[in-house]
Amino acid sequence: MMQARLSKRSLRFIKRRIEFLKNTDLKKASIEYLKEYLFDLLEPYTSATISVGDNTSVFRARKNNGNALFESVNELWYPPRSIIKQYGRANNIGQTLFYCAADEAIAILELRPAINDIITILECKFTSSKTPILIPLGIYELTKEYGVKIACPSIDHECEIKSWLNNNESNYKKNSLIGKFITDEFKKVINQGNDDEYKMIVAISELLFSFEGIDGITYPSIASGLINANLALLPQAVDSMCKPVACQVVKVIEQTGDSTFKVAGQKAKAIESSGRIEW
Repeated sequence: MMQARLSKRSLRFIKRRIEFLKNTDLKKASIEYLKEYLFDLLEPYTSATISVGDNTSVFRARKNNGNALFESVNELWYPPRSIIKQYGRANNIGQTLFYCAADEAIAILELRPAINDIITILECKFTSSKTPILIPLGIYELTKEYGVKIACPSIDHECEIKSWLNNNESNYKKNSLIGKFITDEFKKVINQGNDDEYKMIVAISELLFSFEGIDGITYPSIASGLINANLALLPQAVDSMCKPVACQVVKVIEQTGDSTFKVAGQKAKAIESSGRIEW
């Protein structure tokens, strides 16, 4: 089926559709408009999904309001839909996602901290019975080059895709072109105030999330200089599979490089079953 779907799209069509999307005025285009033109690209797209290991930690960070400590995991979990007033890397306005990082330092960097900022970091692990299924965008490359632990390095991504496509080089080339386009979109640096530039990524995300059995997307972290990974997980997947295991609060005391900060802080004594954080 994958082979047949790609065979219906010519290489010329795929190149022209990508070029059209790249030239679309995102200030004028709506998410639904973009999805109409993205659908013909993503509907036949094939990706080898990954399942996060049950011993893998992910980290979610939030800036504190002054010196007050967060008292509950709920304050560090995904936010309610009612307060989502802007586009995010993968979320639409009013859409809740659980954003987290593969490394606690990356979780801090994603907040663009300033000296003296106080930040709380929640560490979570996935249950052994079920772990989320993710669409990886540019993650296999990070695994090979930097040893990023979200992806399993034993998987030969290229061989798996080629096998699914019956080793048809033409279809593999078309599939790779689509994959590069959506990965490049996720890797775009978007400056504050240019929220319309998120629209293409949001439209891609909504289509990827609609794939059967998908719990999230993992992609290179912009804040890390594209050398580590972030995850965007659907709320229902997080609630059923993810468990908070540790929490710490840190103060940024020094910037030691362009993307490195020195911090000092304390760890929570425990996270109770109710979600209460004991400091």
